Amino acid sequence: RNRLRVRLKDAEEELRQERERRVYAESRRREGLEEVVEDMFVDVEEGSDDTIE
Repeated sequence: RNRLRVRLKDAEEELRQERERRVYAESRRREGLEEVVEDMFVDVEEGSDDTIE
């Protein structure tokens, strides 16, 4: 019984770490997307002659 409890704790810890990794990866991805959007806005603000108004 005790060994099962230890294994359950290990599994819960693994799940928690996996969730943290996913959350971290998601936040990094979102930051990357925000940077891309900011770059797009900079391009629009600087404007070029071939932009459609």
